[in-house]
Amino acid sequence: MRGHIGLGLLSLLLILFHSGFRFGGRLTSVLMILLIVIIASGIWGLVLQQFLPRMMTAQAPAETIYEQIDHVVDQLRKGGDALIEAVCGPLGIEEDEMAESALSTAVVKGEGKVKGKVIKSKVKREADEPIPSSAPLKKFYLTEVRPFLDGGPRRSVRLGTPRQAAAVFDHLRTILPEGLHETINDLEAVCEERRQWAVQRRLHRWLHGWLFVHIPLSVAVLVLAIVHAVISLRY
Repeated sequence: MRGHIGLGLLSLLLILFHSGFRFGGRLTSVLMILLIVIIASGIWGLVLQQFLPRMMTAQAPAETIYEQIDHVVDQLRKGGDALIEAVCGPLGIEEDEMAESALSTAVVKGEGKVKGKVIKSKVKREADEPIPSSAPLKKFYLTEVRPFLDGGPRRSVRLGTPRQAAAVFDHLRTILPEGLHETINDLEAVCEERRQWAVQRRLHRWLHGWLFVHIPLSVAVLVLAIVHAVISLRY
């Protein structure tokens, strides 16, 4: 990458000498501007590649394959549904996956209080009778957690950052019976993992987004350079 940037800078210097440090006509001016933009975008990409991967490792330890984020988010939501149904009874949501008699959930716990731990995969069935006083947890899940799992941080201000989410779940633990605390802890881990995947998606776009400028402009410069060479040879 650095060699690529170096050759780009060298080519700009050679072209400046070739043109006598003048932009010239319309075609050569366009070529010069595009080349400067390409080199600038390449330097920007190099800078991003120096610190974004480390930032992704630090902020998203639950990193998964980027192309599978939508799939694993869907699986995470199903796991959240199973956690709540196990203590609150049916959620009243008509979906194909909810028709299964049993759901298996495995939640990797990431940062904070749950760092480095794994909740063992276990089969969860709908509760025959909801645990007493579990109605607030069910309402909280349906109104805040489930939309957050579907849409990410933009769907919930309270769950969008670790600090605010921790305060919300701490409050739940104070108002709900101790028998629900394990489920609350598991649900907190589910939200933490969803936040990490949102961070991964955002940083991945930053890491690769510059290529959508760099590559098309590079192709355009190559084509225009050929046109410039043909015109120069003919005229």
